[in-house]
Amino acid sequence: MLMRHTIGMYIIVFGLCMQVLLRRERSGMRLYFWCTVSLFVLATIFVGSGVFGMTHQAAILFTVAKTHDLEPLLRYLVRDSSATAWVYVFIVKVFAGPC
Repeated sequence: MLMRHTIGMYIIVFGLCMQVLLRRERSGMRLYFWCTVSLFVLATIFVGSGVFGMTHQAAILFTVAKTHDLEPLLRYLVRDSSATAWVYVFIVKVFAGPC
C-alpha cells in the first residue's frame, strides 16, 4: 500500500517539475528537462521490475502453500538466475541499505 502512494507522489512531483521546466525558456532548461525525463523513465522501470518480481514471488509462494509441493519454490530459488538477481537487488540492496 505504501508503494502505491509513493509511486503516485513521484508521478505528481514529476508532473510539477515538467510544468516548471516547460514554462521557463532558458537555454539550460533543455538539459534539465531531458535529465529529469531520463531519471523518471529509469525509476519507472525499476519500480515496474520490483512489482513484477514481488508478484511473481507471491504467486509461487501461494502455489507452494496451497499444493504443499516445494518443487516450484526450489526451481525459483535455485535454477532461476533472474530471481537470484532480483532478490539481491531488491532485498539486499534496497531494504538493507548501503553497506
